[in-house]
Amino acid sequence: MNELRWYAVSVSCCLLVGCSAGTGGDSDEITSQARRDETSRADPDALSGDQLVVDVARGERAYVSLEGLAVVDVEDPRQSQEWDLALEGWSIFTNSGPSGPGEAAAFGPLDESEYFAGSEPNVPFLQEDQPAGAFDDWYAYDSESHTLWSRHHVYGVVDDGTYYKLQIEGYYGQEQGAPVSAIYSLRYAEVREGDNGPVHEVEALDATAGGRGGDDDSPSGCLDLRTGEVRLLTPTEAHEDEQWHLCFRRDAISVNGGVGGPGDVRAVDLDAKDQDGLEEVRQRGGESELQRFDAIDVDSLRDPEVNYQQDVPMSVFGDAWFDGVGNEATAASAAWYVRAAEGERTYLLLVSDVDGTSAAARRVTLRVRAVLGE
Repeated sequence: MNELRWYAVSVSCCLLVGCSAGTGGDSDEITSQARRDETSRADPDALSGDQLVVDVARGERAYVSLEGLAVVDVEDPRQSQEWDLALEGWSIFTNSGPSGPGEAAAFGPLDESEYFAGSEPNVPFLQEDQPAGAFDDWYAYDSESHTLWSRHHVYGVVDDGTYYKLQIEGYYGQEQGAPVSAIYSLRYAEVREGDNGPVHEVEALDATAGGRGGDDDSPSGCLDLRTGEVRLLTPTEAHEDEQWHLCFRRDAISVNGGVGGPGDVRAVDLDAKDQDGLEEVRQRGGESELQRFDAIDVDSLRDPEVNYQQDVPMSVFGDAWFDGVGNEATAASAAWYVRAAEGERTYLLLVSDVDGTSAAARRVTLRVRAVLGE
């Protein structure tokens, strides 16, 4: 795999006031807070930030504003930037993409020590919420090199009774002799009774969405599995176009169904049960993964136990912010770097406690501190 050259999301970082209420408007107070943060970087107690306990009622969403750190009432979440995070069930969403109209974003999980480091963490990008489903876990992330490694899982895709199998082979390509991320290579084939279609190799599928100069309206590659055609579509165009199956946008892969698009495409990760760690994933490639792909036949895809799904809103938090299942779940030892909905303020966040024993609500304790940029 080629060495990584990330297309980073541009984040405007400034000296910010802390999360306590009533500290938003006085410049002297902002300067004072910045100085206190600067002088206390080595003191974890001084950098512990502010704490908020959020009661998440069953079947409802709780909306959190990071400025002032409070649960807020929102009349129309789809039109409001008054909230930054939303908690529902076992999901945490940011006010962005299919979840909201804002420019919130996040990165993680980071080592918990990043929360107490006292400075802006070094992360490759901030990710807004995306339409996500079967392809949500297609890669393993190497935090040391900021590299994405394909798990080489095989995916099933179905559209109007036609079945396909697909495997992501790589995420990096070349541009003018330099390594570039979000240039996909993949293979796919139609799967039919007794006679599979030919294997198609797709190289250099452009998912850079404009690269460093890109924005939310930049186009990226969308693939029609029937014809093999790749078209560059903006998110708005993709949401109005039924003539594609999969859209690739930076590290996210969406299907044309649910919040992903107007079609009825569904997909499934046929290897979702694999407990594959980073070191194992790094060794994959070549003939062994082609054998995995070739082994999938029409019976595998039509198995009634296979759960095809359309896309739903998904944030970078995923299921990485907690450990365990059900009432026994605990908060994960991880930190998260979060951008607010207005697109500038940034914070570090810990989920310090999870209590799911109540039948009426789940209680989640957040610890948040504003980031002091370098």
